[in-house]
Amino acid sequence: MTTYTDNKESHIDDVVYKLLYPGIIGSMFFDLLDPLRYSKTLLPSSLDDKAIFIARFAVLLIFVFDYVHLRSLRKILGKSTIKNHIHDLSIAVMYSFGYFALGRASVEVLGDADRTSNIANWGTIGCVFLSIAFLLVFAYKDPQSITRTTYWIKKYLPVTFSIILTIIVNGIRSDRPSVIIAIGQVILLVMYACFVVYVVKSIDKAINTQNVTGNKEAIS
Repeated sequence: MTTYTDNKESHIDDVVYKLLYPGIIGSMFFDLLDPLRYSKTLLPSSLDDKAIFIARFAVLLIFVFDYVHLRSLRKILGKSTIKNHIHDLSIAVMYSFGYFALGRASVEVLGDADRTSNIANWGTIGCVFLSIAFLLVFAYKDPQSITRTTYWIKKYLPVTFSIILTIIVNGIRSDRPSVIIAIGQVILLVMYACFVVYVVKSIDKAINTQNVTGNKEAIS
């Protein structure tokens, strides 16, 4: 029998996972494709703007993979609590702040005379927020069905690399920090995508195994 508490939790789940998460992803997507962002052309023209565009696009895809990761975890970890909701929303907010901080590094928007310093400063801030997001992902309860060694290696890499990237970007005040940021975010995207694909496949395999076992027990 469905209780009032169950209905309330279901409504909160809908708000968090069906409204806010997709809404944040949508806001990033439309911001990325904003035709008025660049003053002279509809697409980024300078090398710095192209690099920042690639970095922001990579962050958007990382967030999409995180949403897939979250949806997959919820299949096996059971009901979400208020603590889970706050945790997941915090991750979404950190990704959002990281994305829009990198957007502030778009030199044609701000018209900052000191382009390199502007990109390095906002790039560092963006990387800090993204590192916090990865640390929060790292705090997830681990599914018992996953092979420990491979899982931990894949889980450690994104958060470790993100922190190292933050330090590197903060230390670069000459040349092309935008290119370093773009390359770093693309590498992070590949790392996190491998981690999420591994988790999703492991969880689906565990669920299928449980279903097969349950069917055999039901037949016998």
